[in-house]
Amino acid sequence: MLALAQNWLGKGFLFVVIALFAWHAVHRIYHSLHDFGVPTGALAKAVCYGSALLLTLLAAGALLSLGF
Repeated sequence: MLALAQNWLGKGFLFVVIALFAWHAVHRIYHSLHDFGVPTGALAKAVCYGSALLLTLLAAGALLSLGF
């Protein structure tokens, strides 16, 4: 895994997989809030999608810190 994460192509693949899973999960959670009767206003949208952005940035930082 470390060898994969140190290759530029591997970094790209891992980043795409992590980012897509994060955004997909948060999108599902956001729409599930509506199903449970939680108001899905601007605050809920900002918290949900902001957390996906944070996870994406953390994944990018972690992958870049591994070196090439």
